[in-house]
Amino acid sequence: MRSGRVRAVDGVSLKVRAGEALGLVGESGCGKTTTGLAVMQLLPVGGRIVGGSIRLQGRELVGLREQELCQIRGAEVGMVFQDPQTSLNPTMRIGRQIAEAVWVHRGCSWRDASARALEVLELVGMPRPEERLEAYPHQLSGGLRQRVVIAMALACEPKLLIADEPTTALDVTIQAQILDLIDDLRQRLGMAVVLVTHDMGVIAGRTERTTVMYAGKVVEEAATDQLFRSPRHRYTEALLASVPRLDQPRGERLRAIPGLPPDLSKAFDGCRFAPRCPAAQADCLAGEPPLVPLGPALVACRHPVAPAEEEASSSEATRDGAPGAIPIESAVGAPGVAGDQVAVPAAAHGSAPGEQDGERATPLLELASVVKEYPLGGALRRGRGVVHAVSGVSLAVAPAEVVALVGESGCGKTTVGRLAVALEQPTRGTIRFEGADLGRLRGERRREARRRLQMMFQDPYSSLDPRMRVETILKEPLAIQGIGNRQERERRIRAILDEVGLPVTALDRYPHELSGGQRQRVGLARALVLEPSLIVADEPVSALDVSVQAQVLNLLAELQGRYRLAMVFVTHDLAVARFVADRVGVMYLGKLVEVGPAEEVFDRPAHPYTQALLDAVPQPDPARERRLERHHLQGELPSAVHPPSGCRFRTRCPRASERCAVEEPVLRAFGSRHVAACHTPLVPALGAPAGADGTTTSAAAGVSGAAGGPPGRP
Repeated sequence: MRSGRVRAVDGVSLKVRAGEALGLVGESGCGKTTTGLAVMQLLPVGGRIVGGSIRLQGRELVGLREQELCQIRGAEVGMVFQDPQTSLNPTMRIGRQIAEAVWVHRGCSWRDASARALEVLELVGMPRPEERLEAYPHQLSGGLRQRVVIAMALACEPKLLIADEPTTALDVTIQAQILDLIDDLRQRLGMAVVLVTHDMGVIAGRTERTTVMYAGKVVEEAATDQLFRSPRHRYTEALLASVPRLDQPRGERLRAIPGLPPDLSKAFDGCRFAPRCPAAQADCLAGEPPLVPLGPALVACRHPVAPAEEEASSSEATRDGAPGAIPIESAVGAPGVAGDQVAVPAAAHGSAPGEQDGERATPLLELASVVKEYPLGGALRRGRGVVHAVSGVSLAVAPAEVVALVGESGCGKTTVGRLAVALEQPTRGTIRFEGADLGRLRGERRREARRRLQMMFQDPYSSLDPRMRVETILKEPLAIQGIGNRQERERRIRAILDEVGLPVTALDRYPHELSGGQRQRVGLARALVLEPSLIVADEPVSALDVSVQAQVLNLLAELQGRYRLAMVFVTHDLAVARFVADRVGVMYLGKLVEVGPAEEVFDRPAHPYTQALLDAVPQPDPARERRLERHHLQGELPSAVHPPSGCRFRTRCPRASERCAVEEPVLRAFGSRHVAACHTPLVPALGAPAGADGTTTSAAAGVSGAAGGPPGRP
């Protein structure tokens, strides 16, 4: 860089044996991907290895000529890149891209290379592999593209596979399939795997050893079971505490890590984690701590976490009133510090207003039998069919209530969110906001409704104008709505910036000058600046590191409780949904298949699809992950142009019967506010044996929830 050099990886040492899976974890910017690229000698322009050794089966790789490296890449070392869309050639068919690697490295005929391409597509479980050979990358879903990238990496049977965040952008069900695939191939081919990820749940069930990196250095290495059971480095402990869990009690904050990783272009005088560490002391700044054996682990920390056995006895003493207990007030005084477990305001997770007294609150938002269809071919080529994005969804959201919509990509979650804030108009059905039909509002009434409905988009980088500074981005909505004068707008944006935890200096920055978490905070500030009644948050934390995700989720919960906001939270992460939501709606191929209170849906799911989603969620518990017998959902989501007859889930359901193909299930009650649409549910319906017919009044009320809205039909 013009300002100096960035030492992205600094003295990293690690080993991986044949047939072993090694996890490489840490936040973005800690050097994980650069370590993998260094092995492949594929560093970005300006990057180079300035010291150290990389050996593959005893052969030194550092210093080899490019021609020699080309013979190793793909043949002996394969790499699965994070984004398959950008790592595949958009102008070449899938079969040709895979065959090319075989043809180059094995020197065989093109016919044999093409036959090998088909063979590896079958090996990675590609549906209809013969057809996919002729497809282009853009014609495949994210999960199928990831399978193609894995097939390319495995085509020449490498000794080592480096998988760089192979499941980050995938749904939880596709993620489980891809990880199962890598596990199976590793065992069958005796291949070593380095799994690079920031998802601690993925690491828990898929690796034998784990290396934790921070700011370009290894800070801890141990057997995966040992590391999760008793982390010794403070950073490892903080990472594990930041992960949302399905079994986490509601109303409890995530233990976020304050701040961000350091600037690697600057020199360090001591421990690189010290500025963010709650246990840092003066000696932590006296030189960098060495990586030394500590029990069964290697740890670089002068004040490590006590072993799990000692902590357990210390906890017992604390419960008995012994000295050492940390008062809650200390955590309140320093929000975001690791170890903070302050209770979130009751409004953030509790029942909707009025429910404690058995009343039903007036609905803030109501969707009644909403249908949204998109014609194929655009406006000039109609008649080629339609995409059934949303098919008869009925849902109501009460004031101050948080409703999470979960399901795979392509199930209609985002479309429902866009319909709710009037960014899309329904093909059929009615959407009411504060009792008024959004489709019929005109003039000032429509303007006011749009002000009170706001949206947080999935990718803040693409939803923020790159040519505007943050100050202009936040002032623009106020100017459009004609709110306040110049001084009042200035005070308002400074106040909202403080609310979302950004410094005033951020006002002069452009979006590209902010981190991912900071950009998402700007997106939240823009949504809050107009003081809305309802926010639709579309996958607001899916692309964030686990530590930054925890900060943003805690912030959302606090502000939702403070402002009594209603929220529709769109996500495919069920652990996040459990943390934020009062109620959960499960969507499949445009329909709501299950709706109910979060605890009830997660603890006692009625629909097989809900259970399949829960089974696919990786948890940061190696013992649980390995003993749990999983039955992962197989196959891809059916086409929304020609959805299956009867129950749309039947083509992937292990409980499907002949009835499911001819009769569409209706929503039935499984609790006072819990409904599901299934002919063969996992638990008995209320007032009827399992699998019986009949829509009940309580079923309709369950879809509308506390709002008591329109009857619910699939």
